[in-house]
Amino acid sequence: MESLQQMAPPPEEKPAYDFQARRAAAKPKLDKAEITPMIEVQTEENRLVFEGMVFDLEQKVTRTGRVLLNFKMTDYTSSFSLQKWMKNEEEAKKFDMIKKGAWLRVRGNVEMNNFTRDLTMNVQDVQAVTHYERKDLMPEGQKRVEFHAHTNMSTMDALPEVEEIVATAAKWGHKAVAITDHGNVQSFPHGYKAAKKAGIQLIYGMEANIVEDRVPIVYNEVDMELSDATYVVFDVETTGLSAVYNDLIQVAASKMHKGNIIAEFDEFINPGHPLSAFTTDLTGITDEHVRNAKPLEQVLKEFQEFCQDSVLVAHNATFDVGFMNVNYERHGLPKITQPVIDTLEFARNLYPEYKRHGLGPLTKRFQIALEHHHMANYDAEATGRLLFIFIKDVAEKHGVTNLKDLNTDLVDENSYKKARVKHATIYVKNQTGLKNIFKLVSLSNTKYFEGVPRIPRTVLDAHREGLILGSACSEGEVYDAVVSQGVDAAVEVAKYYDFIEVMPPAIYEPLIAKEQIKDQEELQTIIRNLIEVGDRLGKPVLATEMSTISSRKKKSIVRLSSAVSVREP
Repeated sequence: MESLQQMAPPPEEKPAYDFQARRAAAKPKLDKAEITPMIEVQTEENRLVFEGMVFDLEQKVTRTGRVLLNFKMTDYTSSFSLQKWMKNEEEAKKFDMIKKGAWLRVRGNVEMNNFTRDLTMNVQDVQAVTHYERKDLMPEGQKRVEFHAHTNMSTMDALPEVEEIVATAAKWGHKAVAITDHGNVQSFPHGYKAAKKAGIQLIYGMEANIVEDRVPIVYNEVDMELSDATYVVFDVETTGLSAVYNDLIQVAASKMHKGNIIAEFDEFINPGHPLSAFTTDLTGITDEHVRNAKPLEQVLKEFQEFCQDSVLVAHNATFDVGFMNVNYERHGLPKITQPVIDTLEFARNLYPEYKRHGLGPLTKRFQIALEHHHMANYDAEATGRLLFIFIKDVAEKHGVTNLKDLNTDLVDENSYKKARVKHATIYVKNQTGLKNIFKLVSLSNTKYFEGVPRIPRTVLDAHREGLILGSACSEGEVYDAVVSQGVDAAVEVAKYYDFIEVMPPAIYEPLIAKEQIKDQEELQTIIRNLIEVGDRLGKPVLATEMSTISSRKKKSIVRLSSAVSVREP
């Protein structure tokens, strides 16, 4: 028996099962794992990896001795709540890398937290990472200058203190930086001290709110009794706000005399592409409405014939008339030259005590039916009914019965309070300019304040010495003219300014989300057109960032554009 056992083969050894090795193999190392931007996470997901900075931290110990770390991280695309459970305080010491200001790479499952009712990552693995601050790597002599920076003195718009902006500019080797807060100069004293200490130049500036002193009610006015005129009250529906880049999809009008409708015009127009959900939701117009519609040129010709020998009327007429004129010009047809009444400005001046002067609120106030607001035919008829109420009231309250007297006798001296605000960038050139910008700030925040500090154009003109005026952002009138009327019109508007300002695409991208700009290609065209405006006039084109966040960790790391440059004529 013993000899048989010796002849038997040795027992086969089974390899030991290494659970930790298998677990490590199943989980890729964090330094090689794919990082998910926080902005992309909208629902519960498993095994995600985030990388970002901790900006909030709270530690709790339960009655059983377990430790809960609640912390928040940002990767500057978005921010996220995270939590990490540990058995006891001894184990918690192993995760002391989780602290405010630390950059971490974390992996875990994103789940809905039953207490906070928010998506929260349950962290499984944590790794500290080295974060390299942004630097300006351009050679000396070629470094940029930021000409449009906001501080925390720009309400609800910016985060950093002026000292941070100046320190960052100095650290990057910039020779100067411009501070352009919204409507105020409160950062100037601290900015002066910080720039003097850092050895760089501070460019004193402001992003101002410019308004027209008196917005007209009537355009192309003539001597005509209001009660005797024949009116074409019209409205247009479009695929967007830009007459240059968007399309007409409906033109409707009611021809009225002495309060009665004597003829109607109502045509849909096929834009040649499917309507967006936003357009359909707003206007109620569907692809079915426009599918078999007449060609645009035919509709334009028929509408011009319908409008002959009449006064045109529209609510917010600058938009409707602007859209029609761009399309008339595009098809070689004459632009509008007949009188135009804007019932929006008519109402603002006739009823200044009303808070709202939109078509909806006015029809409710005067008990006029408006079944489908934002469909042109219904809007046009409702506007016509309002018009004759206004004509009756202006005669009784102000004794105005002639068309030519509306602008002179009715436009209120305080009409600037309701005027549309347009942004403009102002830089100080010398001591005279510094004194003038202080005067403008004082006047705009006291005498002309209405919701925001406003500067009427005539007031700006009276204090323009020593100042340099720029066209600002998408809220400026040069940008608005490029988008709504085209380059030729924008050139005329831009003559008022000393330089044309162009923002990086990222600043304009929210307009794509709002469907005010179609896509990136259209955005690039708009930027090229802004540059063309400057080139035509021989004015500098200044590319700025509109910086609202600092590069320091506790605020932000990356600003929104690449290099800044000045194009000289």
